[in-house]
Amino acid sequence: MIHTATLVHDDVLDEADLRRHVKTVNAGWGNKVSILLGDLLFTNAFHLSSTVGDARVCEWIGEATNRVCAGELLQTMQRGNLMLSEEEYFAIIEGKTAALLECGVRLGAFQAGADPEQVERLAGFGRDLGLAFQIADDVLDLVGNEKKAGKTLGTDFIQRKMTLPLINLFERVSAKEAEGYRQLLRREDADIREVMEALRETGAVEAAQLRAEAYAESARACLSELPASPQRAMLEAITHWSVHRDE
Repeated sequence: MIHTATLVHDDVLDEADLRRHVKTVNAGWGNKVSILLGDLLFTNAFHLSSTVGDARVCEWIGEATNRVCAGELLQTMQRGNLMLSEEEYFAIIEGKTAALLECGVRLGAFQAGADPEQVERLAGFGRDLGLAFQIADDVLDLVGNEKKAGKTLGTDFIQRKMTLPLINLFERVSAKEAEGYRQLLRREDADIREVMEALRETGAVEAAQLRAEAYAESARACLSELPASPQRAMLEAITHWSVHRDE
């Protein structure tokens, strides 16, 4: 529910029209309804968490939600900042995406009776899975197929969000070329084909995809001490899907 709430609000911020192959709430009913619906999902999720019977569950969910909102706020405040560093980018995605998956897996392990060390190891699986997923998502936004992705693509360019492929590009060209691309992206009527060509030619997109795959591999390593089982195999399969959703 918290994840869905963040997506409903995120679609308002991105002015997106498509999510999971269907029309977004804001596209169908407007921003006011979307914001209220997102709030309702948040409050209902916290009400449900209070019924579990262990205060740690509420604490973990509350901490994760704080991190998600802080990550989204940081991203919104940095929108249009074409000088965003890789360190700042990872601070954003660790909040807006990794925190929620980390929390979800921690809760699952805890409720299943895992010992504290296993709980933290599996929480690390969720964190790395979240990082892999978000980097791959940012790659898809640039070069993905909207029909396969099932959501509006290209919003990062439109909203002037700096993601890892663009950060890679600016690091791989001269300072003069980088500034030229920044000037181009700042224009409201910018023809981004030149930037897209540079992303391909410099290998900036491929480098970001490889980074996503490295985090997926790190997530799988967190499962190495679990016994072989259909459940472990499913978690491992999720790490592959998270970085190959266009297949």
